[in-house]
Amino acid sequence: MITRHVVVYHGYNEQLFSGRAHLKALLGRSWTVLEAPAGRPSSKGEVTAFIRGTEAPVVFAAYALPVLGDTIDLKIRSIVPVGHPIVRAFVNYRRRVDHQRESATFAEFVTAELARSRNNLFVANGQTALLAGGQWQSDFSNLDEIRPVIREVCEHAEIGMADFPQLMKCILTQALLNARAPISAPLALRPVAENDLLAVLAEALEELPRSLHDELVARNAADLLLFDEVAAAFAASLPAAAAERDCIREVADAAAELTRHRDPKTIAVAAASTAKTPTDHHVFFRPEPVLGSQVGQERHVQLAQVLPLVAELVEDEQGLPGVVDGGRQIALLVVLAHPRMLFRHLHDVHVQRAGELHCVVVDTAAEQLLKQLPGNLRAVTLGEPGQ
Repeated sequence: MITRHVVVYHGYNEQLFSGRAHLKALLGRSWTVLEAPAGRPSSKGEVTAFIRGTEAPVVFAAYALPVLGDTIDLKIRSIVPVGHPIVRAFVNYRRRVDHQRESATFAEFVTAELARSRNNLFVANGQTALLAGGQWQSDFSNLDEIRPVIREVCEHAEIGMADFPQLMKCILTQALLNARAPISAPLALRPVAENDLLAVLAEALEELPRSLHDELVARNAADLLLFDEVAAAFAASLPAAAAERDCIREVADAAAELTRHRDPKTIAVAAASTAKTPTDHHVFFRPEPVLGSQVGQERHVQLAQVLPLVAELVEDEQGLPGVVDGGRQIALLVVLAHPRMLFRHLHDVHVQRAGELHCVVVDTAAEQLLKQLPGNLRAVTLGEPGQ
C-alpha cells in the first residue's frame, strides 16, 4: 500500500499569520478547506475521514484538532501555529475596529469578551481550549492538567510561531516540499526572526487598567504556558542560524517580563483589586539619539552613579521587580535595547514616585550600559527611540 502524504494547516492564528493566503499563493487551487462543525472543533477522526474523502495534498482547517501520528495509508503533518494570547487578542480587536465592527475601547472589548465564557477563542485561553477539544468552560486552574496536551503538540506537530511571519512562511513551505505538494509559485524565503510582538504587547497592556491587565493575564495562563513551551521547542528545533533561535528565546523572555505570568503570585492575585495607590512606582528608560528634550528636574550623573539606582530598583525578596523608599510596585514599562538594534545613547532614566517625576540623564554608549546592568533586568526594545 502506498502511503499518502498530506499537510493540514491549522488556521488558529490567521490574524497574526495568514496561512490561507500563503497556501493560495503557493498552491493555486491544489488545496481544500475543512469547514468546522458548529460549536466545536473537528475531531481527529473527522479530520482523517475528510482527508480520505479528498485527493487534495493540503487541507486548511481553521477549527480542528491536530492529527498527531500516522496511519497505515496516511502520513499527516499538522502545522500548528501558536501566537502570544494577548497580542492575538489585541490584533483581533484592531482588525474589528478597522472593519468598523467594533467601536469600543480595547479595555471595553476585553471586559465584554471575558464575560461571555470562561474561555474565549480570541481573548481567553483560546488556543489551549481548542487543542484540549473545545473546553470553553474549563478554568485550567491546574496547569499540570494541560501540560500533556502541550507536550504532545510540541513533540509531534509541526509547530510554528505566528508572531514570527518570515519563519512561519519557511515552516509552511518546508512542510509542503516534504509532502511533495505541487508548489506553483516562485519561492522567496527569509529565515529571520523579524517580529513586532513586544511593541504590540506593550501597546495592548498600556490600554488596560491594572486590574483588567491582571485578569487578562490570569485568564490566559494556559495559553501563556503554551506560548512559552512552543517558543522553547521551536527555538531548539528550528533549522536556522543560532542568532535567529536566540532571538525567539529573548523575545519570549521579554514578553514574560511584561506580563509577569511566570511568577505564580501574579496569577494567584489577578482577581484581587490592584488599583494604583500612592506608593506605585513607574520606571521609564527613554533612549534618545538627540540629547535634549529633558523632562522634570535633571542632573547629569556618571554611569557608576546610575547603576546602584537600577540595582536597587530590581531588588526584592519575592523575586519581583522591587522598589525604592518602601513602595510596593514597579511597572517596568519600557526597557533598553534589543541586541539587534542598539540605540546610540540612553538619554533619560525616569523614576516616578507618587506623581513626582525624577530624572537622571546618562550620556554613555548603550552597549557599555547593557554590559553592566544587573542580570535580572531584561534589556529589549519595544519600539522607536523616544517611545
